[in-house]
Amino acid sequence: MKRSFFAVLLLGSAMPAFAQESQDAPPSPVIFPQLELVDAAPVEAETPDAPQAAPALSPMGSDEAFERAQLAFATGDYQAALLFGDTAAAARNAEASTLVGLIHKDGLDDGEPDAYAAALAFRRAAEQEEPIALYELGLMAIAAQGGLAPVSARGYFSRAARAGHIPAMVEYAVILRE
Repeated sequence: MKRSFFAVLLLGSAMPAFAQESQDAPPSPVIFPQLELVDAAPVEAETPDAPQAAPALSPMGSDEAFERAQLAFATGDYQAALLFGDTAAAARNAEASTLVGLIHKDGLDDGEPDAYAAALAFRRAAEQEEPIALYELGLMAIAAQGGLAPVSARGYFSRAARAGHIPAMVEYAVILRE
């Protein structure tokens, strides 16, 4: 497969020469350079009973997993977003935990909202004072979803408001006014 890719790549680099020729001139023959296909590493002969080595996988960092989760979310691949988001969240990435919570809250992964899974993900992010997660926990608490009590909404909105989340400031002001 690599060999055909490189051959196509080399052939593709000769294509602009065709486009530049004038329509009046007879087409000149295209002479391709002699290609020698060489493997990057020599392949040793395998014996049928030799153990196969597992391919080396590079570990994915939290930031890379979160970037992939965001890209998958933006393209509508919520299953992949959830997978990569969970990976980043396991490494204590608060924004990834928030993304996972939003996917569960809206049921984007399987069509069924899961308030308990959303609350768990939001709580994980709230431990690091992530304002969106705190705000979402406040909204869920007001609606008594995910095992949250409405009386806890004030604390979530207060923490999110201190972090600068404007909708949380409004919700907190409404609670204080009441």
